[in-house]
Order: sequence, then structure tokens, then C-alpha cells
Amino acid sequence: MLLTRPFRLKIFCIFTSVSSSIFKTMAKAMKAMKAAAPAKAMKVMKKAAMKRAMKAAAPAKAMKAMKKAAMKRAAKAAAPAKAMKAMKKKAMKRAMKAAAPKAMKAMKKKVISAKLARRHAFAGKLNKTKTGLTKSDLVKNKHGKVVSKKASLRAKKNTWIVACQQARKELKIKGFAVFKKGTPLYKKAKELYTK
Repeated sequence: MLLTRPFRLKIFCIFTSVSSSIFKTMAKAMKAMKAAAPAKAMKVMKKAAMKRAMKAAAPAKAMKAMKKAAMKRAAKAAAPAKAMKAMKKKAMKRAMKAAAPKAMKAMKKKVISAKLARRHAFAGKLNKTKTGLTKSDLVKNKHGKVVSKKASLRAKKNTWIVACQQARKELKIKGFAVFKKGTPLYKKAKELYTK
């Protein structure tokens, strides 16, 4: 089909206007690509640098991991020793708790009376009393009381007591009797005492 010249011109104009707009967009795209190319290249360079850094850091990371593993092994090895130490500490605490009352008892030495001190000295638990009486200086009286030999002999020699005992014997009195003034027992004791 043969196209007429005006019509061909029309088509050419349309084509050129379309192509110019296409060319314009293509040029814009090329410009954009050119502008984006350095950024893209930079991105690629950064990626490569990161890879290199990672490769360089890999041995350090491995070293860190190895150190961590070694620390874990050391901790595992030290665990029984730590447990043993803790057990020893607990055992010591228990022993101290058990020994504490005994130690406190020893520290709080009981203060004993003179009477008890004489009994202890007589039994041999003490060497001597506070007043210096030893076992050889002590004796038990008829009531079972521990007294000094000296005091016992002095009491036996007391003239009033001797007179009272003699009066009871002569009047044949057994058991409890009161030495009251005016009673025959008292009169007899007084008579023997004044002799």
C-alpha cells in the first residue's frame, strides 16, 4: 500500500515525537544508572571489605570460643574441689556447734560453795578448798556432813556439849530432849558443867 507524502510525514512526526520521548526517558534512565553506579560500586566494595574483615576476625572469634571452652573445662575441674571446700566448711560449722556448749561450760566455770568445795576435796575432785583444806584435813561427822578435823575435835572437847551428853547418859534419856531451864536434864547438865 502506498502512503501519501503528507500521511508519511504525519507518521514520521508521530514516530519522532514518540521516539524522542522514549529517548528522553532512556537518557534519564541512563543518567540515573550512571548516578547509581558509584553507589552500587560502593555497596559492592563495602560488601567485599566486610568479607575480608570477617575472614580476619574468624581466627580471633575461634580463639575466643576456644578460651570459653577452656574456661568451662577449668570450671568443671574446679567444681569438685569447690564442693569439697564447701563440705569441709559445713562440717567445721557442725563441729563448732557441737563443741560450743562444752567450750562455754569450760569458760563459765561454776562457782561452788564452801560446803561443796569441802565435799569435792574430801572425794578427791579438788586438791584443796579455798581456805586451803586438803583431804587429810577433812572428816565426815555422824550426820554425813564433811567438816574439818580441827573443828570436829574442838566440838568434841566443848565442855558444855560433854556435860549435856553425860547428863543424858546418867538420866537414861534417849531420843529428842530439850535442855530448858528448870528441867531435870538442864539441872544435871549444869551441875556437870560447873564441876
